[in-house]
Amino acid sequence: MNKKILALGAALCLPLTAAFAQQTPKPIARHLVYASAFEEAALNAAEPATEKSRLAQLLAIKPGANEAQLAHATTVLANVYAQVDATRPEGKSLAKRVRTIFDIVHKDFLSKYEDKATFDQTISSGVYNCVSVSALYSLIFEHYRIPYAIKQKPTHVYVVADPEGSNILVEATDPQGGYFLPDARFKKAYVEYLAEHKLVSQEEVARLGTEEVFKQKFQADKTISLTQLISLQYYNKGVLALTEEAPEESYQALQKVEKLFPAVETKYLLLESLRHRLSGISYSKIEEVELLADFYARQPGTKFRDEAVNDFRVLTQKFLSTKATPPPTAASTKSFRPAWPIRAHGALFHLSITCSGGA
Repeated sequence: MNKKILALGAALCLPLTAAFAQQTPKPIARHLVYASAFEEAALNAAEPATEKSRLAQLLAIKPGANEAQLAHATTVLANVYAQVDATRPEGKSLAKRVRTIFDIVHKDFLSKYEDKATFDQTISSGVYNCVSVSALYSLIFEHYRIPYAIKQKPTHVYVVADPEGSNILVEATDPQGGYFLPDARFKKAYVEYLAEHKLVSQEEVARLGTEEVFKQKFQADKTISLTQLISLQYYNKGVLALTEEAPEESYQALQKVEKLFPAVETKYLLLESLRHRLSGISYSKIEEVELLADFYARQPGTKFRDEAVNDFRVLTQKFLSTKATPPPTAASTKSFRPAWPIRAHGALFHLSITCSGGA
């Protein structure tokens, strides 16, 4: 008899029953599995964040990341700053400074676009995707105190410099046409298009003016923080693992997304990775019992209450009895397959991986 598992099963019954009485039960914080001590330190770094701590979090997606690679990334950024400084940016307009940074990064640093690229690859070899290069631009803009916003579409991420002014789109995946500074003619035509299609009223245009309407409506995608952007690397890793039927790897990656920046979408995918993981297991290990507890704790209200009580009753009987008892077979833990495709940022994972396109 495994007393450790029995004790856990008995202890979890009470908090789970109490959780079902609440409208929004708090998930059980299952122990995170870190790929390295470097990753654990990076994801648990104290605030306020520094450039070094951001770099560490971005590099941590690589299992073998270490302090030497962090030092190399710091040197790489210092070299970029040296190239920018050599152009004497302090005497230039903001738009020209952004153009200078864009040209240096794309012409002298980035080499190849790949859907599944991560920040460590961008630093080491110039291989990039929309997430990794947007993170790079964000760090550079912060260094030069250039105002910026990170914009997120369902399958794409990009950066806008001077979002409260000139709205300079820095499109990370298009080195030829990726820099776009809207002029007055473009803004007027765009607002007229919105009015013609009744996406904005003529009264709004008259009241707010073309410049303000354009500012509010053009590329009006979701604005996210740099922390959220960093978490998207783990989000993509979790989504890819889920599509490749690796639910445990998916669950571990999505837990880190939730740690960095919890969101409804992440919580949903965590639940789906748990459904996959619970299919066909025997609950002979304490980790498997923890997974079951986590699955039920994430359910809203009284959903699956009866199944939870039954499953933990069977678990208790199984480990109290000298004879093996068949594992729980609640309907909620049956084999699950999500409705494809699931979209990751920078790629659409279906039967194959393809680029989602630009902003």
